[in-house]
Amino acid sequence: MNNDSKILSLLSPVLSEMKPYQVPSHPAPIDLRLASNEGPRLPEALRRFEDPGGELLRCYSTGEELQGEIAEQLGVEPERVLLTAGGDDALYRSMRVIAAPGREVVLPVPTYEMIERAIRLVGATPRLVEWWRRRLPVEEILEALGPQTAAVVLVSPNNPTGEAASLPEVERLLDGLGDRLLVVDQAYWEFAEEDLTPLLIDRPNVLLVRTLSTAFGLAGLRIGIAIGHPQVIEFMRTVGDPYPVAGPSLAIAYRTLRDTRKWQSRYLTEVRRERRELVRLLTELGQRPMPSEANFVLC
Repeated sequence: MNNDSKILSLLSPVLSEMKPYQVPSHPAPIDLRLASNEGPRLPEALRRFEDPGGELLRCYSTGEELQGEIAEQLGVEPERVLLTAGGDDALYRSMRVIAAPGREVVLPVPTYEMIERAIRLVGATPRLVEWWRRRLPVEEILEALGPQTAAVVLVSPNNPTGEAASLPEVERLLDGLGDRLLVVDQAYWEFAEEDLTPLLIDRPNVLLVRTLSTAFGLAGLRIGIAIGHPQVIEFMRTVGDPYPVAGPSLAIAYRTLRDTRKWQSRYLTEVRRERRELVRLLTELGQRPMPSEANFVLC
């Protein structure tokens, strides 16, 4: 056995089936840059951060100020909010908390590929349920539940289809879940026609995952948000890094969230208008675009 083989034999067996994440590229020459989560252009005044004493760069930042602002806007206690290194970090932490070898996680697919990756990396088994039509397959999800099912993960609006679950569908899903955890990735919730938050935010077995990347145009700051039961959030702190978000990112995000955000309201209105127009044009061209409630259309 050569040295390379010896090293590989020590690695987790699950890694043999995985490759690092890479943005897929089309072989045709395309000049459009639409794969970096481009959001609105933040006003220049909000893109700056002040650090007159140098403490922001010199010291670790806890994020308590931003965490408190988010909690106040949501109407929840600060201990129910966790800041993470992007939404991906929140999703990974949720799987570390609830999933384990011998457990299963039900996942409607196709969906955001990093979720299945997170499930497998913690040694759990993903149970995949097809979601390739307008309605959420509630009955199929509930049929996939078993004694080893620890959680269901739902992305709504979904990536890459743009489909969104309705309030009645999610309510039926919750009624059949029992004590299992429902993780809802809300990365695109601001673009949806219906807000699931009032139904979900006070449920003890629901964990919401959000990001400042999409509707805020702050993908480069890498700020994710988890909202859930205080004990779940505390365990998520336990399984993650102690200072996941950089000080300058926290400062810009805090200023942005406290802004009146008229620019964001205009942006969301424009995205919804252009989304409808794109679907209309594609349909006229003989294509079959999927109805979308995100900031993209799958055709």
